[in-house]
Amino acid sequence: MTCVNTARARRLASGIALLTIVVSAAVDGARAADLFDDFTTLRGTVSGGRVRWDGFQLGGHVGYVGAQTDFSSATRDGVQRILRQSTLEDEDRPSGWPVLGSKDNTGRSYGAFIGYNWELDGIVVGVDATYNYTAGITTEDGPTTLRRIVTLSDGGVNDVNITGRASLTMQDYATLRARAGYPMGQFLPYAFLGAAVGRFDYSTRTTVRVVQDPSGTPSVYGPFTETERKTNAITAGVTTGLGVDIAILPNMYLRAEYEFNAFLELAGIRPITHTGKVGLGFRF
Repeated sequence: MTCVNTARARRLASGIALLTIVVSAAVDGARAADLFDDFTTLRGTVSGGRVRWDGFQLGGHVGYVGAQTDFSSATRDGVQRILRQSTLEDEDRPSGWPVLGSKDNTGRSYGAFIGYNWELDGIVVGVDATYNYTAGITTEDGPTTLRRIVTLSDGGVNDVNITGRASLTMQDYATLRARAGYPMGQFLPYAFLGAAVGRFDYSTRTTVRVVQDPSGTPSVYGPFTETERKTNAITAGVTTGLGVDIAILPNMYLRAEYEFNAFLELAGIRPITHTGKVGLGFRF
C-alpha cells in the first residue's frame, strides 16, 4: 500500500510540475517578470474597492466524478477479425451489433491548476491548465451474449452468437482551457472551453459462434475468441464547463466548477465524464 501511495504521489507531483512549465512558457515575458515584484503584494481588496482578477493563478481542487462509458462498439474490432472476408460480415455486419451497452460509475478526483488572467474592458479572460488524478473510476459490462438468426443472399441460414465483455479504468487526465468571465464584485462567474488528454486502462473480450443451417444439417463455426488489453492508453478529448471564483482575501479565492469531458474512443469504448469541483486558488 505504501508503494502504491508513493507512486500516486510521484505522478501527481510530476503532473503539476509539467503544467507549471507549459503555462509559464505561454505567459508574456515582460508581464512574467513583474510576477516576482508583485509576489508579496495584495492584488486589490474584497471590500471597499474593486477586486482585481488579473495576474498569475495557482491552486488545487478536489472533485466528484460521474463517468459514463459507452461499450456498444467494444466488440466491433474482435468480430471484424474473426469474421473477416466472410459473406456474413459483408452482408449483415455483425461487427456493428450493439452486444454491450453503457455503464456508469462514480469516483473522486484530486488535482491542481495553474494559469494567467487578463482584465479587458470589463471582462476577464484567461488560460489555465489542470492536472486531475482520478481514483476508483472503473466501469465494465458483460459478459453478455447477443443471438440473431441471419439469412444471407445465397439462402444460407446462420445462427450467430456473439458474447462480449469490456472494462475501462480512468487513471488521470489533463486539460488546457481558455476562460472568459464577467466580474461581479467578489464573484467571477466564467465559462471555459479547451482540449483534454486522458490516460486509461482497457480490456475487451469477444467470442463468436456461428451455426450454419441450424434446422437442417448444422455446421458449427467456432467458438473463436479475440481479446485486446492495454494499460496507460492515451486519448484526446474536449472539455467545457462553467464555474465561479469567489474572492475571500485580496489574493485568495474559492472556486466551484462543473466540467464536462468527452474523449475519443479506445478499442470501441467511448468515455465521458461529468465532474463537480471545489478548490482554493491564489493570485500573484
